[in-house]
Amino acid sequence: DCANRMFLTEERLALGLLSPETNKRMVDFARRYRREILRYLPPRNYVTPERCRANLDAIAAILRARGAGNVILSTIILPPVKFWAETPGINRNFQRYNLEVMDAAERHDLTLLDIDRIVWENHDRGPLLPDGMHLSEFGHRLMFDQVASV
Repeated sequence: DCANRMFLTEERLALGLLSPETNKRMVDFARRYRREILRYLPPRNYVTPERCRANLDAIAAILRARGAGNVILSTIILPPVKFWAETPGINRNFQRYNLEVMDAAERHDLTLLDIDRIVWENHDRGPLLPDGMHLSEFGHRLMFDQVASV
């Protein structure tokens, strides 16, 4: 998950130690001021781009060692502009991770499935759910067809 976060794992756990009323007030405040908070926080992710690179390298090495044939890496779908305001820098951040995926595919001679490009080439056909980030039934079919062709 490469979206910038207000609360990392330890902070989410700490919120759980608060009284229900205080927890609710903190979470409500964070939701209300999400855009401002994310704009001024340094980028915070569950998995940093550097860790993502290391994970992709490890996955490629493990799969190759086990004799996997065609390994496919997929890009991340960049959300539509309407979602950018609430999460400043979201597409720049997602693109950083896409570059890690693309570089790993090249470094390890893996197949790259550019689902981001495929989705946006078909945006008028409704490949995404209303949240703008997850595949609709049609989007899943597009992805399946691409994987099946490989």
